[in-house]
Amino acid sequence: MTHFPQHEYITAAQHYALGGDGTRIAYWISGSGPALLLISGQAVTHTSWQRVANRMPDHTVIALDHRGTGQSDKGDWKQYSTRLFADDAWRVLTHAGFEHADVCGHSMGGRVAQWLAYDHPEAVNRLVLAATTMHDGSGEPRSTHADEALRSGKLSRLRSVFFLPQDADSINLFHITEDKDARIGHFRASKRHDTREIAPRITAPTLVLHGKLDELTRPSHGEALAHAIPHARKAIIKQDLHGTLIDGGTGLSIARQFLEVSPAR
Repeated sequence: MTHFPQHEYITAAQHYALGGDGTRIAYWISGSGPALLLISGQAVTHTSWQRVANRMPDHTVIALDHRGTGQSDKGDWKQYSTRLFADDAWRVLTHAGFEHADVCGHSMGGRVAQWLAYDHPEAVNRLVLAATTMHDGSGEPRSTHADEALRSGKLSRLRSVFFLPQDADSINLFHITEDKDARIGHFRASKRHDTREIAPRITAPTLVLHGKLDELTRPSHGEALAHAIPHARKAIIKQDLHGTLIDGGTGLSIARQFLEVSPAR
């Protein structure tokens, strides 16, 4: 497996942190500057962030493989939850030697990032939440086409749900865990996610990004999330699908500007 980022000026080093139950969580760190923690989507390894990492050479970029994916151990897949994944992410950040960082979460990673910002507010400077939601009932349901593509776990079917044709090769950066139990655990964790009560208590300056054409997590979810988090900024990108931000396009440009000009809490 090729690990991010393949950039002529950046070398990524692999490390392991330990989850609260002793599960080894693999993470990669590269670059220099303010810390930026990247949290991936459901059952997907850190490699989905490669385009973002390559375009953030002025940051110390940290990205992890969720338990059950990539180089991380599986642990007890029946106990998976987005809050558990958030605890793993916090332990990675701490193990990497940082007390706080800017945090970007995509899809399920955005669900995880919400818990991280709530449980460890001191650890999150600024928060970018892309293509994500507080709860499956917070907005319109996903299309049948998108739901079937997600359940299939097949990149050939996910390509058209995540990316426009001109960005379709971004799907080649995805590595979905081949472990069936881990995939089930991730699916259940995402399905059971519910931060509707705690979202109004997130204090980190927050940017919500969403693709207007997203059929997997409809834009109404982003609207509800931005409304719930105090003073959150919102950007609905007209031509983006579910892969907004990780495609390295307009979403990333907006996120970079937000991280550069918004004062950390």
